Amino acid sequence: MSESAHPADKLEHLAAFQQPVISWCETLSQCLTLVAEGHHPELQALAFWLRPQHLQAIKARYPEGLSGCGTVFHIPPSNVPTLMVYTLVTSLLAGNRNIVRISSERRNEITRLCLQALRDSLAQPDHAALARAIELVEYGYDDAQTRILASRSEVVLLWGGPDSLAHLQAVVDGIPASNRPRTLTFPQRHSAAYIDLDDSSPEDDYALLQRLERDLFPFLQQACSSAKALFFKGKGEGANERIRQILKQLDERLIARDLPFGILARASAEQAVYLQNACRESDTPVLSHNKTGWLWVHVSHLTEALLQSHPGYFTGLVCRVEDASAVARNCPLSLQTITCWPKAGGEDKALEAALPKHLRRVVVGQALDFDVVWDGKDLIRELSQ
Repeated sequence: MSESAHPADKLEHLAAFQQPVISWCETLSQCLTLVAEGHHPELQALAFWLRPQHLQAIKARYPEGLSGCGTVFHIPPSNVPTLMVYTLVTSLLAGNRNIVRISSERRNEITRLCLQALRDSLAQPDHAALARAIELVEYGYDDAQTRILASRSEVVLLWGGPDSLAHLQAVVDGIPASNRPRTLTFPQRHSAAYIDLDDSSPEDDYALLQRLERDLFPFLQQACSSAKALFFKGKGEGANERIRQILKQLDERLIARDLPFGILARASAEQAVYLQNACRESDTPVLSHNKTGWLWVHVSHLTEALLQSHPGYFTGLVCRVEDASAVARNCPLSLQTITCWPKAGGEDKALEAALPKHLRRVVVGQALDFDVVWDGKDLIRELSQ
């Protein structure tokens, strides 16, 4: 289902960071704020990211004279609905026309509200010209449709797990070489949090709790930057008790959200399966589990297998470490982001020196903040010339 006119194929390249794009982003930000109605922190964060002041700051990071590469076809993951807006806007800023695939298989409230805000903003007369550079197409699993849309594009952005990415790449590779687009792939990644209790006081734990909730609760904990594991450092039994209280309060906050029964039932089922995997992969894990809340699995070390089988759905791995170097030793290859408390990675010199350089480092509470450099790829430069 097309939601706007088709972007013209193979037309002249557009200049990057055009003012009409930034003006439309301000309108989209306002529309998102209206549809969120004070709820849905994911949409509020997206609306804040779209502010002209923030987009101008992104523009200042790049040289003048960039232009787009043509048409970009986006196949974003359905479990993180706001990502389709972030990547669409980034591609528009780079000067491209865009086709965005909307999955008809996993529609949810956030997806519906994102689409409503997109429609409302593009319907305004001031943005009619920009609307012609955007095509929203909704369909299910249809390789023929994917191949047609990819063949009309210069670049295809692919997000997903290993099986999904391999299948989509094969579909694109089936296009004749003369018309085959370039692909940018973003494989499934995972994230963790590092909490230094020695460098923070118990009085800071309430602020930490709020920030953890901001990182862990959206998208059913399924975003690649939602922490799946929690490392903590602290002396004595007091550190253990502080962590127990933090986990207990996160559990209470989840219960207070009064989530629909269907989500809780799915979470319970996913947790039960994961628990079996965790028992095979770790040394007799210690559990902290409320049947209507979080499953916390306390492990001695973090493995790739524990991350790869992680389902989200309010499940956390908890690992006590002696120092920052122990965190580095527990960083599987699929780890993309590490959130830090009380300091961000760059401010904690010991942690900064120990961690692998490819890891994205942000302070706890900013895990889901999108940046145009994602998973080591600068999207503005990849989508412009």
